[in-house]
Amino acid sequence: MMDVHDDYNVCVRVAINRIPPVLKSYYNLKWLANKRLAMRICRKILSRIGIMSPVPSTTTAGKRFTPPEGVLGLSPGDYVEINSAEEIRKTLDVYGRHDRLYFMAEQWQFCGKKFRVYKRVNRVLSEQTGAFKRARNVVLLEGVCCDGSHHKNCDASCFLFWKEAWLRRVEP
Repeated sequence: MMDVHDDYNVCVRVAINRIPPVLKSYYNLKWLANKRLAMRICRKILSRIGIMSPVPSTTTAGKRFTPPEGVLGLSPGDYVEINSAEEIRKTLDVYGRHDRLYFMAEQWQFCGKKFRVYKRVNRVLSEQTGAFKRARNVVLLEGVCCDGSHHKNCDASCFLFWKEAWLRRVEP
């Protein structure tokens, strides 16, 4: 069972403020020296001049492909219902995560409610390290933001990330 006040479930904006100013520049330099950054730049240049095809998305020339088993393949504008708290607990590990993504304490209040998908999330910038991290099967929902009630009343109003495993598609 997860306690909503555990320290491991810290908002990124709160955590970045804990890093000493001297180390922030170190993390920026570390990010610039990251090998994957050079690969992304090369791939983007080669795709722009037509030598390499761009990374495929969920839609190709307006035609949807069938997503892998267990993935909803949500697009902006789709309507979803957030699973019940019991269904979500079954998907979480002992740390309160599903596929490395925490289910934050502020998200429990939205269980069982219906929302519209705002956009898909393909990568996330870690404010602690400055590195981009890949996000799989993650969406943002319209009007669903963190109220900061479990993070020392943080007022940043960050979007909450939702794994497709925590959602089910519904009719509008």
